[in-house]
Amino acid sequence: MPRHYTSPSRPKPAALPAESSTVVDESGAVVPEAQVTVEQPEKGFRRSTVSDATGRFIIQGLPSDEYTLRIEKDGFATTIIEELAVSLGRTLSQSIELKPAVVTESIEVTERAGAVDTAATSASAALGSERIEEGPSSNRNYLNFVLVAPGVALSSGSNAQRSLAGIRSAAPDSGFTFGGMRGRNNSLSIDGVDNRDETTGGNRVSIGLEMVQEFRVAGAVVAAESGGAAGGSVNVVTRSGNNTWHGDATWFFQNEDLNARDPEVTAGPKSRFRRYQPGVSLLGPMKRDRTFFATALEQQWESSQEWSDTPGGAISAINEALSLPRFEAAFVQEAKQGLFPAGASETEFSFKLNHHASEAHALSARYAFSRGRISNEVHALENFADQSARGSSITRDHSFVASVTSVPSPTVVNDLRVQISRCGVELMPNSRGAMLHIPGLVTLGQAYTLDSQRAEDHWEVVEAFNAVAGRHQLSLGGSLHRIGLNARLANRFGGIFVFPTLADFEAARPDVFLQAFGHPRTEMSTLPAALWFQDRWQPHPRLTLEGGIRWDRQNLPAPFADATGNVAPCWVCLDTLSEPIARRSCGGGSFLRPLSAGIS
Repeated sequence: MPRHYTSPSRPKPAALPAESSTVVDESGAVVPEAQVTVEQPEKGFRRSTVSDATGRFIIQGLPSDEYTLRIEKDGFATTIIEELAVSLGRTLSQSIELKPAVVTESIEVTERAGAVDTAATSASAALGSERIEEGPSSNRNYLNFVLVAPGVALSSGSNAQRSLAGIRSAAPDSGFTFGGMRGRNNSLSIDGVDNRDETTGGNRVSIGLEMVQEFRVAGAVVAAESGGAAGGSVNVVTRSGNNTWHGDATWFFQNEDLNARDPEVTAGPKSRFRRYQPGVSLLGPMKRDRTFFATALEQQWESSQEWSDTPGGAISAINEALSLPRFEAAFVQEAKQGLFPAGASETEFSFKLNHHASEAHALSARYAFSRGRISNEVHALENFADQSARGSSITRDHSFVASVTSVPSPTVVNDLRVQISRCGVELMPNSRGAMLHIPGLVTLGQAYTLDSQRAEDHWEVVEAFNAVAGRHQLSLGGSLHRIGLNARLANRFGGIFVFPTLADFEAARPDVFLQAFGHPRTEMSTLPAALWFQDRWQPHPRLTLEGGIRWDRQNLPAPFADATGNVAPCWVCLDTLSEPIARRSCGGGSFLRPLSAGIS
């Protein structure tokens, strides 16, 4: 029977540098031509290589998951490492020591091996499905976990994060700010393709918590292949099925009896807030060891109350003025104070199919749909707003993503991804006509940004080629992303009256009047494209040099001028005994790095 042996977490530094994956014997001497195999038996996944003359080995393009690592060599006992966790977009360095075969037939390492990437050039944090599922979440929105990363804070558009698919602000963004950068400047991707709303910078299609395999949050991105955002980067991988059937049923609910009192509610009872969120998911095989599927469906219903911000001390004067003939053309006839009903409903559905065509080729396809409807509580202004100045929203998002991953050898990976998606948003005001604005006091009537509809169509192709030659890791690739916008933006068409004081309002004496005229339709398209080349070189086990160049261009419709000077060099010099001693990042474009990992 094989003995169970727990290896040390790290061998002696003199024998094995931490930055390399090397097979050694008990004396620390390297073991060449050892057979190295990485397996995921539950998914029929298997990839193998042989250690070189220096004992080093590398296996690229591993999907984020847990694997079994097997090392075999004549004269040595077989070493098996279980639960080897390969994380999203990282390189896992493992130190393997082989024991003589005289005493044992095989050695099984039972402790969980952690991912070590001491040569990482980007500061980031990763969360797997277990940590996401078991961690606290106020509304089962996985994007809220982004806040666990260092240097991340809520942005001005963060109120949208209360919903997965719905929009609660007329000007939302991603919901996060990295190092004080704008919330619209972040990268958001799912399964290696862009998932940003081109108009607002927010998230497009939403996926349920049960479909998240892992996501990584990076606040500082320096790689040429990872350009396209001035802020941070959020990369998400969705779950895939395996040979074992697995399903979940969830029920999440909230009630105002368990909530603290809303500080905006200054009088009367506690505001109503009831949310019911059921969900189901199912993962399993369609053909054992070959084809797998994963699907999830979540629904949400919310019944709540919002507070109308009209000040109690001024409401009588405002309503008395609105009843006078001078305001008879105003659509809003009465300002309200107190609670008014609001609600929301959302649906998130996704289905993913994975197929292992061979040991070297893998195919995947995913369809996701999300819909959100927010009633009566969409905010358009930062100023105090009456119920009449609020609105409603409807969002509908469809996304289809397909990929082909080819690994002709352990050191070469080619990844091709295609996306077709549509994002639709409609904003509807609670009232029509002109907006009546008293700065610092209240806003009445139709908010000028709440009468619009838009649809974005996205077609994207991403090609990435990665190869390892000696101590060089080379990356070459590009992306092409066409975005079409068809919109009706009737901003300010109802008119805006600004009254400096309450007395001016009572006298119907506006200080400013604005109104837009013309055709509110907008139809345009843009074509961001990017090319990059990068070399990550490790001349010494404790020194990593990374350099590359990136070219970006975005064709804009007339009369906008295309930007010039779209070539950016990127480099980083990293001493693994300390912090990076030099760092420069790339910008521009819309490409997001393909999601892959490796063992090196």
